Amino acid sequence: MKKESFWWRIVCFAIIGLTLGLIWSAIKTIDMATRAVSYFPADGQFIQIGNPAKALHYVRWGKGPTVVLLHGDGGSTYDWTMANFNSLARHYDVIAIDRPGFGFSETLPNQSIPAQVVAIRAGLRQLGVHEPVLVGHSRGGEVAMLFAEEYPNEIAGVVTLGGACFNTSDLEPAWQYGLLQTPLLGKSLAHTVYIPIGKPMVKAGLDLAFAPEGSSPDAYTAAYAALLMRPQTLLNWAIDHDSAVLDTLIIPRYGFIRVPFVIVNGQADRNVSIAMAHRYSRMIPGARLIEVPGAGHKLMFHHPGVVERAIGMVLQKAPAKT
Repeated sequence: MKKESFWWRIVCFAIIGLTLGLIWSAIKTIDMATRAVSYFPADGQFIQIGNPAKALHYVRWGKGPTVVLLHGDGGSTYDWTMANFNSLARHYDVIAIDRPGFGFSETLPNQSIPAQVVAIRAGLRQLGVHEPVLVGHSRGGEVAMLFAEEYPNEIAGVVTLGGACFNTSDLEPAWQYGLLQTPLLGKSLAHTVYIPIGKPMVKAGLDLAFAPEGSSPDAYTAAYAALLMRPQTLLNWAIDHDSAVLDTLIIPRYGFIRVPFVIVNGQADRNVSIAMAHRYSRMIPGARLIEVPGAGHKLMFHHPGVVERAIGMVLQKAPAKT
């Protein structure tokens, strides 16, 4: 009887400890999400798109041909404003967009990559943008690629920077995306333990992206982690990693892309290999590939001149307008 009582007390203490831990995690998550937008406020403007209306956040500056910047996994307009935004704005009308569900843009009812493309198109139309150059970094390259397939007559061309244009699940801990995409469990994890536990790992992931040319700047790391480590944004990040969209919708149409296309990839990129860039450069008719020796994944930070050169190449190949 005493033995049973002992184990019963152990179980009760474990349940109480787990409950208290989850409560602490939930409170910590709410606190981190609240502080994120106060420490790193929106520095651009908003437009309303869709039905029901959702806010799309963007930063716009400069004059000249329009260039639209699309960030990668879990990023925001800070990916550009802390990197090469100002240098591009000396020559172009530059629009950096928080993709729907990231940064300060609201989550869509359907948060898939195809739905994001539709929303971004609606936003550009509302802003009166015609035939911009789309510049997509990492996952933003997937978005730009699908835009080129769906609406080729509405853009001047595409530049991908370390474009995640093939399934990279073999290079990533894909199990975490599956957990976050699981109904009920995913939301529970996102609102409790995932963020307090996961935030320290963000720094390591960003350092990998900046390698081998350095580590992630402290200011950028802080902004990226704060804005990604919010429950709904985290869930949206997992949705972004739906490989079925790439495998069944986007990749099969690479051979039909007809817009001017320039691929920029670091030879030392540990997130998207140069071999992957070679692979899809051969699949897209007329695509040009720029290999950057010794460069990693965050090309807009370390090689702004190369990015500008790639944009110029697209504009030179775009047909003259009458």
